[in-house]
Amino acid sequence: MNRDRRNFMTFGIVAALGGLSACADPNKFITQNLFEDHRYVESVSSLLISSDDKNIVVITEKYHYIFDAPPEMVAALKAPFHRSIEGSLGTLFITGSGAASIRYELLLKDAATPQERDQALAAGFQARGKASDNLSLRGELHGTRYESGGIQPPAQSPLRLNRTYEISVNAELSPAEKYGRALLTPITVTADGAMVLGTVAVGIVLMPVMIPVVIALLKGGAGSIGYGP
Repeated sequence: MNRDRRNFMTFGIVAALGGLSACADPNKFITQNLFEDHRYVESVSSLLISSDDKNIVVITEKYHYIFDAPPEMVAALKAPFHRSIEGSLGTLFITGSGAASIRYELLLKDAATPQERDQALAAGFQARGKASDNLSLRGELHGTRYESGGIQPPAQSPLRLNRTYEISVNAELSPAEKYGRALLTPITVTADGAMVLGTVAVGIVLMPVMIPVVIALLKGGAGSIGYGP
C-alpha cells in the first residue's frame, strides 16, 4: 500500500474513532442548543416615567425596556404611599421581534398606615383574597426591548425603587441571530436524534478494520500488511 493511501486510511480511522468517542457525549451534536432562548438576569433599582405618564422605561447597561404604562401603576409609583409598596415580578419574556411582557404585583406592606391603606384602595389596590387584609395591585406590562447604544440617564432622573429587583429574562433569538448562528454548522439534529446535512442524513461510517490493524497503522507498521491480490 502506498504512503498516500495509508495516510488517508489512517486519517479516516482516527476520525471515525474520534467520532465514536464524541458520541458518548450527546451534547456534542445537539445543535438545537444553538437556537435555545437566551436567558439572563437584569438588576433593576430604578425606572423612568414619561412626562405624559404613557410609558414606563427601564434602562440597563445593554438594553432599554419601554412599556405601556398602566395608569393605576403610575399612580401607585407616584403616590405618597409608594414607600410602603413592595413589588413582585415574574419572568420577563422577549420575543424574537423584541416584544416584551412581564407580570407584576405591587403589595402594600403590613406596616402601612391606615391613611396609606386608604390611598392604596383609591389607587386601585384590592384584597389578595376574601379573608385577606393584604392589598395588592396585579397586572402585566407590555412593551419592547431595545439595544441601549450606550445611552444612560442622568443619575438623579430615575424614580428610585424601594429595593433592587433581580429579574429573570427569557429572550427568544431574533431572526437575524438565528440566521447567524445557523452558519456555525451545516448539520442539524431531527427530533428523533438523526443528524442531517442539508437534506441528507449523515452518520459515522465504521470502517471494517480490526483494532490491531488500526494500532499497526498508527505506529507506521502498515507497510508489512498486504492488501489486494
